[in-house]
Amino acid sequence: MAVTGTWKITITRLDKSKMRYSEQRGHGPRRGDILETVVDGRLVKAEVEMFHHGKPKVDGLSVWTVEAMEI
Repeated sequence: MAVTGTWKITITRLDKSKMRYSEQRGHGPRRGDILETVVDGRLVKAEVEMFHHGKPKVDGLSVWTVEAMEI
């Protein structure tokens, strides 16, 4: 998979705290996508609720701001 953009992800946890991280992906986000990441040795799954596409900062790479809720 070729990298086409960076996702800047904010996950709202079940306890209403927020965690942020970035990752590179080969496609843009879609509402309802399921994200998985490991926090303190525990798998955290979240569903994409909103996203915003920013202007590319580097030629050809997009930046997406993604908001997700833990499920």
